[in-house]
Amino acid sequence: MNIENRKNIFQRLKEIEKRDGGLTAEAALKDAKNPKSPLHSACEWDDKKAAHIGRLAMMQSLIVSFDFQRSETTESRTVPYYVRDPSLKGDQPGYRSLISIRDNRADSLALLADEFRRIESLLVRLEGIAEALGMKDKISPVVQDVRNLRHGLQLPTD
Repeated sequence: MNIENRKNIFQRLKEIEKRDGGLTAEAALKDAKNPKSPLHSACEWDDKKAAHIGRLAMMQSLIVSFDFQRSETTESRTVPYYVRDPSLKGDQPGYRSLISIRDNRADSLALLADEFRRIESLLVRLEGIAEALGMKDKISPVVQDVRNLRHGLQLPTD
């Protein structure tokens, strides 16, 4: 999708939000059904392909929905049973159980590094939102603390 298409899509989403007083995926999809809408090209209109994409998303949600209780200390925690396979590169799909990862130091460190990247990404997003709301000074120290912790653990980087 080129920059001009993204601009047109963004403009259309803003129009829908203004018209409806909010934005929902349902409203955007309704608009996208019109072949003249800039949103039209963002959807898969072949029902067979779209159904496959939807079912894959459902299976991904199902896989990551399983968890187990960890209670090696006085505190009990629920953690995911399946996580993204840290040995996979790029956007290759695949999951492994935490149990199968824990005995492999390289995979364990790679998994922790992936989790820290995800946390940092969310915190940087939070920091941007806080800045827009005039509250960045309350969030920035947390972002830096997480970065310091990750570096202190000497986790692998990309």
